[in-house]
Amino acid sequence: MTPLRVEEYITDLFSGTGVVIQVISDEETLLYDYPLFATVNRAASMIPRHRGRIIYLTYEPQDPNEITETLLFVGKGVTYDTGGTGMKESSSLSGGSRHKCGIAACVGFMQVVNLLQPPTTKVVAALCVIRNSTGENGYVADEVITAKSGWRVRITDTDVEGRLSIADALFHLRKIAVHSVNPHIFTVASVTTYAKLAPGYGYTVNAFFFIYTYIWAIPCQIDPFRFGQILVRSFLLSYNEFLPKKKKVLRYGILGFPDN
Repeated sequence: MTPLRVEEYITDLFSGTGVVIQVISDEETLLYDYPLFATVNRAASMIPRHRGRIIYLTYEPQDPNEITETLLFVGKGVTYDTGGTGMKESSSLSGGSRHKCGIAACVGFMQVVNLLQPPTTKVVAALCVIRNSTGENGYVADEVITAKSGWRVRITDTDVEGRLSIADALFHLRKIAVHSVNPHIFTVASVTTYAKLAPGYGYTVNAFFFIYTYIWAIPCQIDPFRFGQILVRSFLLSYNEFLPKKKKVLRYGILGFPDN
């Protein structure tokens, strides 16, 4: 599914509903407001159907005065990941189309919101839909890009397109949060390498002594190559009651293997 097809699907899904759609796809706007996203988009932009776009989905209750909380989501939506100019080896390319699970989760959540029409909750989802292609106009390691936030980012690996593609959208949602009622910001992404590293190799539990973060590991003891496996860390919200005051933080990682 290309970025263009994702836009068409979402437009069909939410057309005529209470969810407002805004699509940003012109290169000038992307370069100015989403420079990190535009950098990853350079190689893909040479083919119209592969050109990236940022899609905002907004749901707002009928009476804005009744809003008691605002949920802000940024979703990673890499429709295919070749690794960029630092291209993946051929055996690693399989599954490159699954890196859009972040926006898929956000779209699913917005559809639930659309069906339930919560009267006191405003929801905004920024879907960063992009293809990490390789080509003559692709970005390369050692480039230094100035993000919309003003931070200068040195590229060290073109296969970390996910965090680059969502960073500027996250900055924009942060500005929205400042003027919102009781805001909560979430990033949703299938960061596969991080997920694999999250369980750790003997150091995860010891990390508590260095970063003072409470960690719970809840593994499923199933052969991952036959049945699928999910590892959840800090999954139960109720665990927060054991944290010291002012330490109400929940961190979790999910590691999944597709059925073969």
